[in-house]
Amino acid sequence: MVQLTGRILFYENTGTISSFSFIFRSNFYSGIDAGDESIPRFFDIDRDGDKDLFIGKQDGKISFYRNTGTASSPAFTLISNEFNNINVDRNSCPEFVDVDNDNDLDLFVGNVKGGLYFYRNDEISSVYSNTVYVPEVFKIHQNYPNPFNPATRLRFEIAKRTEAELVVSDLSGRIIKILDKQFYEPGNYEYEFAADGLPSGVYFFGIRTLSKSEYIKILYVK
Repeated sequence: MVQLTGRILFYENTGTISSFSFIFRSNFYSGIDAGDESIPRFFDIDRDGDKDLFIGKQDGKISFYRNTGTASSPAFTLISNEFNNINVDRNSCPEFVDVDNDNDLDLFVGNVKGGLYFYRNDEISSVYSNTVYVPEVFKIHQNYPNPFNPATRLRFEIAKRTEAELVVSDLSGRIIKILDKQFYEPGNYEYEFAADGLPSGVYFFGIRTLSKSEYIKILYVK
């Protein structure tokens, strides 16, 4: 748990895995202060049997602390305040999972706009050494106007030539419209989306490629 100050609160479970009993232990865990509105996550990223610490931050970046202690007596050493050069604009929230079942951890990062960034781990080398690099294939900018009626401009930039699909989905994740699918050259793009025939509400504009998917929240108000 994190305070608005960025310090980590630590409550130890003195109960069991099925019957919790949390006892307050520290309001400044390991002396770590990652800044306001930080979000801690623990993962054994280097597979050495103990949990390492990743902290999503207000500035959209991720801090990485390697556990240089043990599983029962952790000691966290700062490795990077800009893990893998990831920046999701504001309030990053990291989550590691082996989503493609290839025996390594991929990374999902949420942000303040409701967007979800996906970073596939395509390298064999260890993540904690910062040797894994996921290129920034594209970036979506917030649409304008937002809220909108009846149309809005969807803006994005492409960093390198790639095949991408532009989609709009509803709150359930169901794709309601495929706007375009083609190979894009590097550059800035703008697409006008008209919500004719759709009910008012929250939708998501997304770009999908083979290596990354990203969405932003858009609001249609009649």
